[in-house]
Amino acid sequence: MDVLNFHAARNLRAGLAAALVAQAALAAVPAAAQQSIGTAVAVISDVRAEHGDKTRPLKPKSKVQYEDFVVTGGEASTQIMFLDETVISIGPGASLLLDAMVYDPGSKDGTFVVTVKKGLVRFASGVQPSQNYLIKTPTSSIGIRGTELDILVEDGGETSVMLRQGVITVTDAGGRAVELTTPGTFTNVGTGAAPSAPAPAPAALKNMGKSLTNPGQGNGLSAEWREAKAAWVADRKAVAAGLKADRAEAHDTSQSLQQAAKLARKAGGAAPAGLTAKDLSEVGAANAAGHGKGLDKEHGKGKGKGKGLSK
Repeated sequence: MDVLNFHAARNLRAGLAAALVAQAALAAVPAAAQQSIGTAVAVISDVRAEHGDKTRPLKPKSKVQYEDFVVTGGEASTQIMFLDETVISIGPGASLLLDAMVYDPGSKDGTFVVTVKKGLVRFASGVQPSQNYLIKTPTSSIGIRGTELDILVEDGGETSVMLRQGVITVTDAGGRAVELTTPGTFTNVGTGAAPSAPAPAPAALKNMGKSLTNPGQGNGLSAEWREAKAAWVADRKAVAAGLKADRAEAHDTSQSLQQAAKLARKAGGAAPAGLTAKDLSEVGAANAAGHGKGLDKEHGKGKGKGKGLSK
């Protein structure tokens, strides 16, 4: 069965939400008492819900419950519509915990908390006030205001978040936050790292989210999804290689500065050509802390101060 076009799924809200809300007559009671909090409106291939020590397959029209752990296979995808008309699309190889869902259809108030453990998820908030929504990942938490967004969590917890509509605030475990206000921008949060500054999202990330809205037919995924995923993996490898090269260059520069500073001290304090006072100050502190050891071997362990500097 096709996964519904994302906007078409949202257009179904009026009819389906009415049926779902009918299940929420006790919506004001604690979430644990609400056995059904949403419905799988479309399913491709192997999608399951784990709840405690029990696992059940999800099919179209299957109900999802509070504290369900939804898992998609490597060739699978699903869309879930919740009582408050929130729509979540979950891509292949993903997992999502439905932490909390309380909804009062009378006041349109409640709580909606999910944790994206792994994979790509597209989230469109429903009719609850924005402050009721919270999306968590292993490295961040996301607050929203009238929002559609894509969230990609990779192995190790690194999280990329792209805004499609509205405003989001992405906060790391240390409380450092970045706000996205322009559609098509994204931020990245690695383990122990602050959220990166807002920047235009890579095409591969945009295309993955786009293909997720209608990833294929039958039991397979579209070529568009596969191409977008492969491009994203290639992009991340290129970024990682670039960072590695930058670190190596910075290390070599630091070593050169340390050596130059030490030679300058041996020469009586004169700075070699091209080495500024600021450079000497910075690496001098490092040398004082014990860096640069082993350089003496190349210069006679300090004997014959200044020898070789005029060469």
